[in-house]
Amino acid sequence: MKILCFGDSNTYGYYAKGGRIEENYPRLLESEYCTTINEGVCGRTTHCLQSFIKAIQQPHDLTILMLGTNDLSAVGGYSLERIIKQLEELIIHEKKKILLLIPPYIHYERIVGWVYPVDVLEESKTLEDAMIRLANKHHLDYISMRDDLDIDEDGLHLTPRGHQQLALKIQNYLKQVNHQD
Repeated sequence: MKILCFGDSNTYGYYAKGGRIEENYPRLLESEYCTTINEGVCGRTTHCLQSFIKAIQQPHDLTILMLGTNDLSAVGGYSLERIIKQLEELIIHEKKKILLLIPPYIHYERIVGWVYPVDVLEESKTLEDAMIRLANKHHLDYISMRDDLDIDEDGLHLTPRGHQQLALKIQNYLKQVNHQD
């Protein structure tokens, strides 16, 4: 199986303490039965249709899509409706199976060095609800991170342990799906 992992800095493996976590979740998914393509880009928002179209041209069996964190920032600044519309544009272009990853909740009091609105926790929960509705509308499987992953001291990025936790969630999903087929 070949998995395309398309997302932002958390897919890339950005490390708040500097550099890149080489054992990021796409790499941790690799095995003798599975290879991954890491198409994570720091700062990426859901406004990335051309990049997505280019990425899905690569041979793959499954797309893991995780976006939305940057959209809620002052840099992205997108409304919930626009975020969902842009995600839907990506979804309708992909003909392969998609696993939608709903980003971890963002807690304003934990954010260091990034500009987010004070009510970002409520916005991230509202985004989660909208993403679940979008997944259901398009019959997509999804995994919601909520507060289940270890987040770095900047309040946004996964730690090495967080990448391990996410990879385990995805591996459990893949086992479950493979047993159903």
